[in-house]
Amino acid sequence: MQHRGMDFRRVSQGVGTARAANYVAATCAGATLMLAALCVSAPCTVAAQGPAVQRGLTLPARTLRIDVGPSDDAILDGVGMEIGDRRGLRLGRTPGGDFSAVLNIGAAFGITDNFEIGSLLLPINFAPDGGFGDLEFYGRYRFVNRGGFELGLHITMQVPTDTDFGLGFALPMRYRISNAARIDTGVEVELLFDDTRANLDLPFTLLFQATRAFYLGPRTGVMSPRFSDLWVPLGLTGGYTVHASRSLAVDLTGAFTWPAFFATGGVGETVNPGYFEALLGVNLAFGL
Repeated sequence: MQHRGMDFRRVSQGVGTARAANYVAATCAGATLMLAALCVSAPCTVAAQGPAVQRGLTLPARTLRIDVGPSDDAILDGVGMEIGDRRGLRLGRTPGGDFSAVLNIGAAFGITDNFEIGSLLLPINFAPDGGFGDLEFYGRYRFVNRGGFELGLHITMQVPTDTDFGLGFALPMRYRISNAARIDTGVEVELLFDDTRANLDLPFTLLFQATRAFYLGPRTGVMSPRFSDLWVPLGLTGGYTVHASRSLAVDLTGAFTWPAFFATGGVGETVNPGYFEALLGVNLAFGL
């Protein structure tokens, strides 16, 4: 796999004129789609962002979220995979021992209570090499919402402003055990079309609502780059929610993860505590 940030992806040495033009065009197209969605929506005065553990798999209708941090502890917060790069400021060490620093900023909007669109519009690589990363656009439709269990269809398109064109097909799942505990999981298959490879991601996070504002929990899962090696990540994620007003909710998020704590190959060792990532982020949800 290629190395990008903390993933096995190539970090660009810089973006040429053609790629810069592609980046600008794709960013403008994404922003236009988001604005169009806003324009056809009716006004809404409440962000509808309650305690984190009690939130749904999709954004409430007419809610805009600015993502400078992960919004999903499973499919949209992939660790070590190539599509669905997590939002926020990510600092850590690569398998090769280099320091890594990446800032990813995106946005999402609830078209209806069951349909959400989103994008990664500003992927910036600082280290070990500078440049823009790949843009991403996604759609998520929740088709099951019953008895605390939610199931959706999630499709991501990666625009090759840095590396390869790719598509991700996922079934995100969320189960609220109680008002104070939630499981985020699912299954995702990634397809990259440069040398036609596929990856498998089975994330798992258990979140606890410690107080109305503070939540945290362990995260793990199974990943299979190219459907060959197996990685088992291990980490801790959490956040703190501030309801600034009736129409604005702010999540301060953080996480620490070993993306390939246990691995059968591709990283160099069976146990890899030296390959890690720390994440800092903030998400703002606006009721429109």
